[in-house]
Amino acid sequence: SRSVKQTHDDIYITRGGTTDLRYTPFTEGLEPDNIVYADDGSLLTPVDEFNVAYGGAFCGEDPPYLPGFAPSTAFPYASCVNVDQMIRVIDGFFDLTDEESALPLTESTRAYVTASRLGPFPIREADGSTTTDEFFIGFFPGETTAMYTEQFRRRAAAELGYRHSMAVGYAQDHEGYLLIPEDWLQGGYEIDINIWGPLQGEHIMERLLDMAAEELSTDVAEHHDPCGIYQIPDYGANTLPGIVPETAPEAGTIITEQPDWLYSPLYSLEELEAGTRADLTWQPQVQRVQGIVQVAWIGGDPGVDFPLVTLQQQAGDGSWSDVLQPSGRPIEGGPDILVAYTPDPLYTYDDPQTHYWYAAWQVIGPDDGRLALPLGNYRLHVEGQTYDGANTSWPWDTAPYSVDTEPFEVLPAAISLQQSGADLLAWIPDHPRGYRMLARARGAGEGAMLDAHAATVSIQYADRTEEVEVSGQESGGATLLTGLDLSGALSVTVTDLYGNTGTLALQ
Repeated sequence: SRSVKQTHDDIYITRGGTTDLRYTPFTEGLEPDNIVYADDGSLLTPVDEFNVAYGGAFCGEDPPYLPGFAPSTAFPYASCVNVDQMIRVIDGFFDLTDEESALPLTESTRAYVTASRLGPFPIREADGSTTTDEFFIGFFPGETTAMYTEQFRRRAAAELGYRHSMAVGYAQDHEGYLLIPEDWLQGGYEIDINIWGPLQGEHIMERLLDMAAEELSTDVAEHHDPCGIYQIPDYGANTLPGIVPETAPEAGTIITEQPDWLYSPLYSLEELEAGTRADLTWQPQVQRVQGIVQVAWIGGDPGVDFPLVTLQQQAGDGSWSDVLQPSGRPIEGGPDILVAYTPDPLYTYDDPQTHYWYAAWQVIGPDDGRLALPLGNYRLHVEGQTYDGANTSWPWDTAPYSVDTEPFEVLPAAISLQQSGADLLAWIPDHPRGYRMLARARGAGEGAMLDAHAATVSIQYADRTEEVEVSGQESGGATLLTGLDLSGALSVTVTDLYGNTGTLALQ
C-alpha cells in the first residue's frame, strides 16, 4: 500500500515514457489558450486550462453550478468551480472554522492505493482451458470505469508482465469516478466529483503500477500486519438486534395466483400501482431471446433467507445439472436471473407476513453465445432457508427448502425479416421487457443482428426451393443480406448459425 501525492503540480502521466502529460505550474492570473487538442487529435501538454491551486469540482455540469468561477472557457473546463471559490460559498452556509476552511483540504492532497500479487495457482481462461500463473490485483480509491480498467489491465501485462489482472474499485478512499484523460474530456456527470481534473485518474493508476514494479517484483512476502495494529475488534456488550425471524411452514410452495402486490423489476412502479402484475402463467415452451420465464414462491423470512436461483438443463437420461458460464461457474442469480422479494402485508414487519420471492430469467445463452443457448429442456432450481424456531438469539437456526419449476422447452428465436428490393434485412427482436444486452453496442431491449452476419437463405418458388449461404453486413442495426435473386419467389426463410429462423411471404 502507498499514498499518492495529487496536488496540482505533483500530477503527471508518462504512459511508459511515451508522453509527458502535466498541468502548467499553477500561476495566479494565468490566461489559458483554451486549445485542448493538437492537430492530430492528441492531448496538448502542458494543460493550461486547469490552472487551479486547490482543485476544481463540478466540471461536467451544464449549466455550471457557479458561473464565473471556471479556469477556462474550453469544454468541459468551462463548468469547473475552483475549490478556493467554492469554499467561500460553503462557509457562508455552514460558518466553517478556520481549520475547516483552510486550503488545501488535507484529504484532497493524497490518494491511497494497494497492489497484490498472488500465486502461482490454476486460472481458468476465457476459452475454458486452465493455466498456472500469477494474478495481479490493483485496489483503486474510486469507481473504476470501463476504459480505465481496460487500460490498467493492458498496461499491467505490457509493463509488468502480469497477463492475469483485476482492478478493484471503491477501495481505500473515494476520489470519484476514475477516468483516463480522453474519457474525462468527453464531459458528463462522471467528471464532476473528482477535483483534480483530467489527469488525476491515470496519475493514480501509474503510481500504483510504479509501486507494483518496485515492491511486487521481489521475492519478499510482506507481512499483512507487521505492526500488529489490525486486531480482531472486541465490541464488548454491543450485540446485533434480536428481531426474531418468522417461521414459514409453507416455504417451498410455488404460487400461481397473484397476491395483492408482488414486486417485479421488469415492471415499473407506476405499472404495479396501476394493477399490472407479473405474468406467472406457466409456459411449457419458450423461445430464445424472446422468452422470459417468471416464477414466484413462498420462501423464508429475509432475516435468514436469500434464495439462490440456478438455471439447470435436463440430460438425455432425465438427470438435471447446472448450466455453466465459460468460466465454469453456474448461471445463478444476478445479473442473469433477477430475484425480488415482497412481504405480505408490506408492513409492519412485526405483523405476521407471508414471504413471497420472485425470479425472472430471459432466455439467452451466457456471455458471447447469447443467441446460441442450446435447445432442450430447462428448469429453475431454488435453494433457500427458513427459520426453524429453535432459538431466540442470532445466529438463527435454519432449515433448508428447495423449489423446482416445471420443465420448459427452449425453442429457436424468431428472426424478423423485411424485403428491400432484392435484399433482405434480418434481425432478432427482443422481448418487450428484455433486460439483457444481447450484443455489443446495443442496449437491453434493442434486439440483435445475426451473429457474424451469416445466414442460410432458403428461397421457395412454386416448383422448387433453392438454398444459399450468405454473408451479410450491418445496416441500421440489422443484418443486410444482399446478392439474392428473389424474382418469382413465393417466400424466403432465413436461418442463422444457431438455428434461429424466420420466414417472410413475398409479394
